[in-house]
Amino acid sequence: MTWRVALGRPESAPKALQKAVARRRADLAARLRPLVARGLEGLDAPVEDLDVDLLARLLLTVGEELGRIALDDPEFPPARLVDEGRRFLDVLPWR
Repeated sequence: MTWRVALGRPESAPKALQKAVARRRADLAARLRPLVARGLEGLDAPVEDLDVDLLARLLLTVGEELGRIALDDPEFPPARLVDEGRRFLDVLPWR
């Protein structure tokens, strides 16, 4: 139940909850920033001009959407999402 609240669309939630969720998302994006920056270092591509903060937010948004899919669509159980995520990472052009 907690995940459904955290991943739900905040428009209909009380303002206090919306603010708490927004703060938590900003905190998570900040924590993802170093991971994204480190990941970009390993790519064999011109990445020096990429916006790391925006990419961290994008990664967080993708993760939230995958969580919603896992909760709402039995065709996409968590194991399937994790397996595909790993396969995606395996094909990235790391140096």
